[in-house]
Amino acid sequence: SVSGTGKRCSYVGNEDLYEEGVVDTRSLTVEELALEEYALGKLPSEQSLESSISGGGWKGWHTEGLHVRVLFRILVFESLLAYDFYHGEGHQITQHSFEQMTIFLNPYQTCPLDLHVGHCLLQISQEPIPIRSFYERRRKQIEQFFDELSSLSPQALSNLVYDCIITRKKKLINSGRSWKKNSQLLRDIKELKILSMLAAGFGGELLAAMFRCLCYDYRHYSGGMPDLTLIRATQNIDNDEDNHVDWGAWIGEEFANDQNQKNKVLLLDRDDEFLGGCLNEKQTTS
Repeated sequence: SVSGTGKRCSYVGNEDLYEEGVVDTRSLTVEELALEEYALGKLPSEQSLESSISGGGWKGWHTEGLHVRVLFRILVFESLLAYDFYHGEGHQITQHSFEQMTIFLNPYQTCPLDLHVGHCLLQISQEPIPIRSFYERRRKQIEQFFDELSSLSPQALSNLVYDCIITRKKKLINSGRSWKKNSQLLRDIKELKILSMLAAGFGGELLAAMFRCLCYDYRHYSGGMPDLTLIRATQNIDNDEDNHVDWGAWIGEEFANDQNQKNKVLLLDRDDEFLGGCLNEKQTTS
C-alpha cells in the first residue's frame, strides 16, 4: 500500500490478462479491491455467517448510495415529492394546501423545500414535540405508500420502475415539452433495465426501509450508504444452482461489454442525483 498525508491507500489486485496479452497491474482503491474480491469469491470469508452471498460471481459499482437515491426519486416522486401547480381556478385553500404552497414556490423545483428538514423531537415540555419535518408533515401518506411498496413482488417492483419512467416521458410529451432535452430522464431510460433489476433485487421491504430513512433525514442518510452495490443472479441449469447469469446477455446496457465496464470509473456518484442542492457542501452550483 502507499501511505502519505492526504492520500488514499492503494492496493495491488489480481493480475488480469487481456486479449492483447498485456497484463494489468494497476493499483486499486479499497473499493475496487473489494469489488474484485467479491467477484472472485474471496469475500465474504469462509468463516462468515453470510454463506448465502459467498461463491463469487458478483458485479457492481462503487456508488456511494447513488442507485438508492435514483430509485427514491423515481418511485417516490409522484406520491411524495410532487405538487400540482395547475389545479385550476376555484381551488379551495385549506391549511394543508397553504402549507404545500409554502414548500413549493415554483414548478421548477426538483423537490419540496422541506425535504432537508430532518425528523426530530423537541423536548420543550414533558412530552416531546415533533418538529414539522418532511416526514412529520406527510407521516400518514408516507407510511401508506411504504406499506404498499413493501407488499410488491419483485416483478411488480420492476414494472413500477418502468411505469414511473415512461409516465414522466408521456407527461412531458403531453405538455408540449421535449423529453429528449431532459438529461435526467434520458439517463433513466438508458439505465432502465439495470434500475428495474436493482429494484427487484432489493425487494419492497428493503426499499421501504431505505426510503424511510431518506424521508427522516434526506441529507444525513444520503451520505454515502450503501458504499458498494453488488448484484448477482443464478439460474438452475441441470440442477446446478451456482450457474451465474451472463449480465451482458441478460441485461445489456453497460454490461454489454464487460471489459469496458471493468475499465470505467467505478465511482458513479452524481451530485445532480442529490435532490435540493449539492451533496458536498463545499461544492457550488453555477
